[in-house]
Amino acid sequence: MNKKKTKTTEKVENFYSKNPFPSYQVNENKLDILIKGDKNVLSKQFKIFAGSNKKILEAGCGTAQLSCYLAISSGNILYSLDATKKSLDVAQKFFDKEKIKNIKTIEGDLLNENILPYNFFDIIWCSGVLHHTDNPYLGFQNLTKFLKKDGYLIIGLYNRYTRLRTNIRRYVYSKIKGKKNKRRFLFIFDPILRKMKKNLFKNRYKIFAWIMDQYDHIVESQHTIDEVFEWFNNNGIQATSYFPNNFNYSETDFEKFFNDRKLNETSFIERILVQIYHIFGSIGSEGGIFFVIGRKKN
Repeated sequence: MNKKKTKTTEKVENFYSKNPFPSYQVNENKLDILIKGDKNVLSKQFKIFAGSNKKILEAGCGTAQLSCYLAISSGNILYSLDATKKSLDVAQKFFDKEKIKNIKTIEGDLLNENILPYNFFDIIWCSGVLHHTDNPYLGFQNLTKFLKKDGYLIIGLYNRYTRLRTNIRRYVYSKIKGKKNKRRFLFIFDPILRKMKKNLFKNRYKIFAWIMDQYDHIVESQHTIDEVFEWFNNNGIQATSYFPNNFNYSETDFEKFFNDRKLNETSFIERILVQIYHIFGSIGSEGGIFFVIGRKKN
């Protein structure tokens, strides 16, 4: 497999090498990962959807905590791809410590179409990754090549509308001088950091990683639901659902997200309004990410 990386990918690799993301807590074990994963509605529903005996790619895995959760007691084979060797080393150290054998780590660049075999994976998960590359669409096209016919692709990206609150904080943060002043500002105005501050010592690594990822990242793009629909359509992927797809979503929406086999009919204007509406809710508070899932056609 070809490990060739673009210059931008190398910069991102250097960025994450300073603090691999997401971080493992001190003395964390696989039971902790299982409990944490089950508490997260999205990851829990994804694991149910994945079932067993699948080849699953987590593209842009970081320290591969999702891969770890999906691998535990599932019978699946997980392939954890990331451009940052240090993140993969952290992941492998955890897998070895916890004797998790059904995960393979792969170092490489998503923008390199020769990094993985074609028509190989049953399911590909790629969340929070493509928007940190210098060509998200090319990365998406490569993912479709690695996916089997009838396989499922799940994409998570920053939303151009819903990320407005984070964009405002990023702008103000960039103008503040002094590290202490910057952190003070974020602990007041970032909802996630306000929660983590309640247990400052326990969350110290998570706090640093969150600030690095949300406010100091060197590469970021933002996208819309209809833009990604076009990506799917142009590359032989039939979109089956997206999230959020309504104004007042509940936890059951993630179950529908994975179980729907056909897109609900909504207008372009409705989808724009939903994206704008969620600026002011929990999705906007947590960075404004959205998801689209689809199945590869013949």
